[in-house]
Amino acid sequence: MKWASAISEATEAAAATEQVVDLLSAGLGGDAPDLVLLFASPHHAAALASCCEHLKATWDRAEIVGCVGGGVVGDGHEVEQRRALAVCAGSMPGVTIGNFHVPAGALPEIDDGDGWSEIVGIEAGVDAQFLVFADPMTSDPFGLIAALDKHFPDGIKVGGIASGSPRAEGYAMVCGGETVRGGAVGVSLRGDVRIDTVVAQGCRPIGEPMLVTRCEGNRIQELAGREPIKVLRELYRGLGERDRGLFVHSLFIGVEMADKIEYRHGDFLVRNIIGMDPEDESIAVNAHIEPWQAVQFHLRDARTSRDDLDKLLARYREENPEIEAAGALMFSCLGRGLHLYQRPDHDTDLFRDHLDDVPLTGLFCNGEIGPVAGRTFLHGYTSVFAVFSGASEAQ
Repeated sequence: MKWASAISEATEAAAATEQVVDLLSAGLGGDAPDLVLLFASPHHAAALASCCEHLKATWDRAEIVGCVGGGVVGDGHEVEQRRALAVCAGSMPGVTIGNFHVPAGALPEIDDGDGWSEIVGIEAGVDAQFLVFADPMTSDPFGLIAALDKHFPDGIKVGGIASGSPRAEGYAMVCGGETVRGGAVGVSLRGDVRIDTVVAQGCRPIGEPMLVTRCEGNRIQELAGREPIKVLRELYRGLGERDRGLFVHSLFIGVEMADKIEYRHGDFLVRNIIGMDPEDESIAVNAHIEPWQAVQFHLRDARTSRDDLDKLLARYREENPEIEAAGALMFSCLGRGLHLYQRPDHDTDLFRDHLDDVPLTGLFCNGEIGPVAGRTFLHGYTSVFAVFSGASEAQ
């Protein structure tokens, strides 16, 4: 398996496409790619069709999929708020690749295995990995993710929600080398491919994990037998000055996704606290809560986000020394990047610190798709990395 990644800031789409094709061809060393992923800034949205024509003319057997993003990542560099075209190409022998488009409003019922098999072109239950890109205005990413998890439970699903356009018609996507609008597009991969994920939610825990002893839907009414707001007041009093400042505007809750005795950094699904009721001192969170589920409060800021990603990438490298990654994808929140760190290439630099010169491509999203504890979620404020290698190479 061999990947290459390129990015161009050429003003004209035709020139940008020609530049990335030349760079990718050199990076692949003459190998023909089986998969091409295309991420364009909104400046190039109107020219995506011509970009695809050039790519198809160059690599006629490659599966070409992608979308528009408010920022794009190519050759390990981030370009935000500027015109850019980022493309990666992968030669993937032994991998069967297919594309699919889920038109707006056309999702089958989640339990309809035959309907979903028809959508993605694969029989339900088959071991497959998925890359998914969705229009923020017309798609149902929650339904799509839930259905893919149900009918293809063993496969990794990663991707993002298109971003960057002030108009609904600006969210152009690419499927099978053709431009489409509305719904979602994706790629299925079967065979000799392994996808490892690093999902950095940008938070660190405070206090200790606690069991939910009474709840209803998304309302937590008791934590370890106590009212949640009382627990928060006590937690606040025990924090330092800096963390008290974050507590006011950057407080989140982590929800247990796997039954454990001990929890490591990154084991919780981080969700927003969306309301507090002073009468019964309960809190409402952006997740369904079950009795006896463990939760832990979290804080987020730039330094915390950096430390979170650094720890998770270091853990991945330490736990997978045998993996020789061919390429990687990054799906990062628009709220990270320049907005959070006040400089470009923050997350991509950290990635290179741990995984050296693995070709890295991606985009900044309106929502990031990635797994936590074996289930797939739509995240916010997150950077999701997908690291590709040959499954047989890792054995």
